[in-house]
Amino acid sequence: MFEGTITLGPNPLATVGSAYSKTFSPVYIPGKEGYRGFSKEDRADGNFWRCKFLLTGSVNYLKKAMVDNLSKIVLIHDEENQPLWEGLVFEMELNTGVAIYRTTLAEMYNHVKIRYRVTGAGAPTISTPLEHAYSQARFGTREYVMTGGELENADVADQPVQRFLNAHHMPKVIPVSLGLAGRRSDFNIKGVTDRPHVVVMCRGFDDTLDWQIYENAAAGSQGVSAQITTILVAKAQFVASYSIEGNSTPVSTKYGTDRRSGRIIKDCARLGDAAIRRYITQWDFNRHFVYKKAAPAVLVE
Repeated sequence: MFEGTITLGPNPLATVGSAYSKTFSPVYIPGKEGYRGFSKEDRADGNFWRCKFLLTGSVNYLKKAMVDNLSKIVLIHDEENQPLWEGLVFEMELNTGVAIYRTTLAEMYNHVKIRYRVTGAGAPTISTPLEHAYSQARFGTREYVMTGGELENADVADQPVQRFLNAHHMPKVIPVSLGLAGRRSDFNIKGVTDRPHVVVMCRGFDDTLDWQIYENAAAGSQGVSAQITTILVAKAQFVASYSIEGNSTPVSTKYGTDRRSGRIIKDCARLGDAAIRRYITQWDFNRHFVYKKAAPAVLVE
């Protein structure tokens, strides 16, 4: 059973919202503040991938925790106080014992534009983005591109964009289900699942590379390492530092089809190099991004 600590700290991009950190320890007394049921998943490409744990406490405390902690940094330390996992809170599910509520960043967007064709015109165009400043100041920028078909002009195109932005600029707390108290069993821990708790679902910072879209209209080419660096500088808002190993394999610099930044980086990394060596991207602690050669396969007899 895991008995390390879990710290929830401020979103590094946030200039509004909760600016406090709190460290949780394992809880064995029902109703006390703490955590139970920690699990994690890592991947070779990306490293920190997903983690999940359960917070306990009073209903009032958990309601506030659910609102305050979405998008906060998560840092897990093991029993010897060594860092084990890092990411951010992406989704939370509150079980009060009689009702379940969920909030998530999955449908939150605060930078929205629309791709459409002006009536009677030939080539499609894209609108000027509409943004929500408070949402960006609290969570960071999450972009979305709508498809509008044929529209009369830019003013008409902005109308569905504004409606979408109004509906999606902040995460919502959504009721999921109603039931009898004590009937859920997310974790088989006596005295916890039949009392109020929040299931906290976290994602590694690799997920944030897909929060924004990378576009560049200028045709040309440059090496993979230079292209990845270009994208990181332009769009990797959560990257605090990076290490990019040299790879001069040429790739296109032109991207104009609403592609997510992280997916472009992954595709570039998958090309490898002229010597057919495999490259991967990973994250280290303190939001440090790494692009490097993958370790060679080792045969074990």
